[in-house]
Parts: sequence; C-alpha cells; structure tokens
Amino acid sequence: MAEVVLQTAKARHVGFRGRSVDVDVLRALARLSQDDAVPARDLAAELGRPVQAVTPKVLSLVKAGLAARDWGPEQIQTGSYTITGDGHDYLRRLADRERRSRSAG
Repeated sequence: MAEVVLQTAKARHVGFRGRSVDVDVLRALARLSQDDAVPARDLAAELGRPVQAVTPKVLSLVKAGLAARDWGPEQIQTGSYTITGDGHDYLRRLADRERRSRSAG
C-alpha cells in the first residue's frame, strides 16, 4: 500500500486506501474519543476550525475505516465519531515511521 505525504501549513494529509486523511483530525479524534463518541462540533472546536471544514475530513476517515460514526439520541442532528482499532493502528504505524525517519536523518 503506497502512501503519499503532502505537507501544508495547517495539516498533513496522508493517502490511505485511496482516501485523503487529515492526520491532525485523526489525532484529535484519538485524544477526544478515548471514553465516548465526540460530536463533530467538539472536534472542530479542539482543532480551531469551523465544523463545516472538519465534517468532510471526518467522513473521509469513516469511509477509510479509521473512524466510526455514532448516532445517539442526543446527536441526531450532528452525529458523533470515534476512532476505530484500524485508526489507532494507523497512528501507531505513522508515529513509528516518523521516529525512524528522524533517527535516520
């Protein structure tokens, strides 16, 4: 599986299963969803971005299998999200790759 890393001023996007992955969004989701699903508005607030900018990025994570959508009675309008086991594994592999890259350089 080939991955492409693009550096931008705000976020790093990595290709995964043919989908663009905003690593900053995935990392924030991992931090916030440790105990419960996170509403998109809370994720957006954590990132300092409008919810309209974050929602498509989270939906891309869901389609890639790195996050899951959780609909509860309180979240009918906006939806909430959690990181999946694949999402945690992906972040671990990415962190390992970054550590190896820094130590080789």
